[in-house]
Amino acid sequence: MKTTLICTAVLAIATSFSALAKEATATCIDSLASDGSLNLIADKVALAHSNQMASVRILDRVANEPERAAVALWLDKRQECFDAGSKQRRAAFKPQEIAFARSVFVFQQRLVADLQSGRLTYAEFNKRRLELVDAAGHEI
Repeated sequence: MKTTLICTAVLAIATSFSALAKEATATCIDSLASDGSLNLIADKVALAHSNQMASVRILDRVANEPERAAVALWLDKRQECFDAGSKQRRAAFKPQEIAFARSVFVFQQRLVADLQSGRLTYAEFNKRRLELVDAAGHEI
């Protein structure tokens, strides 16, 4: 009985640490949706998470110069958000889980960089982002 209670407590603590690790990055990423400095692209990409895609316009064109500057800023802010959660991820996740989360994030960042450089249209970016999230079952 005592062992069961201890195991249950350890699992509960691990779950709460996991939620905290997700929370720091997720909260920061979610805040980008209301960041006024990103308004120029807010209707073209889901600034927070891909499940907000219904609110974006599907544009089959590359970003213009002012939009590219906003996308570059978004890229930097996403990196800051991910970095802000790194300590919590190290405390809460196994090394394999950390590596997986990092890989998913890096792939997403590459998509954002391709959008910023003009290698992807908004439509291509949004489509590939959704495909990545569906394949990984995870988004950061």
